[in-house]
Amino acid sequence: DAPARETCTVRRSRTNTPLQALVLMNEPGFIEAAQGLGRRMEKEGGATDDSKLRWGFQLATSRAPLPIELAELKRALADARQSGEASPFATVGSILLNLDEVVTRE
Repeated sequence: DAPARETCTVRRSRTNTPLQALVLMNEPGFIEAAQGLGRRMEKEGGATDDSKLRWGFQLATSRAPLPIELAELKRALADARQSGEASPFATVGSILLNLDEVVTRE
């Protein structure tokens, strides 16, 4: 949603659509980035799942996760493991890279 060039716009409106999220989740470059983030979370994130999730969130957003955000990431990791995902941390990496604060710049 770019503003018209005929008028001055102080602030661009933010557009988030389900289609944007779908593209980010299925585009090969983002899949590879999510896999890379997942590998880094497993390798560099520490010894526990909590520390890996916190580290990955911090890396993606430049801030520590709120308790509710960490709980959602734990649930997503458990769901990915239960469904037999080859790399559950890549699934979490995809979630992190699809967060609004990671995708948009404010």
